[in-house]
Amino acid sequence: MTDLLALIGKEVALVRVATSAGGEWAGPCPWCGGDDRFRVWPNPAKGRPRWWCRQCSRHGDGIQYLRERYGMTFGEACTELGEVPSARRSASAVPVTVMACQAPNATW
Repeated sequence: MTDLLALIGKEVALVRVATSAGGEWAGPCPWCGGDDRFRVWPNPAKGRPRWWCRQCSRHGDGIQYLRERYGMTFGEACTELGEVPSARRSASAVPVTVMACQAPNATW
């Protein structure tokens, strides 16, 4: 599992703002610069470690951070973090359903 706090902490000065549910860290957003709007949950009780900016709404996990921050592909980010791409899939993922479209009538 990715040490999200160490990864993001390399370029963002994070301060612990909560100790419940694995802790919450805050700092300036590396994209929009919003003071203390960038939040990191390195050890959540459920799910993967994640981050979110309350100002610009960017969010994700360690892989998404590397993809957005450094323009890496999914595979490159996985390699950088030492993760296997298939390990990101979860049983709770919602499948995408494609629906066929029909014109309302023949003249349309």
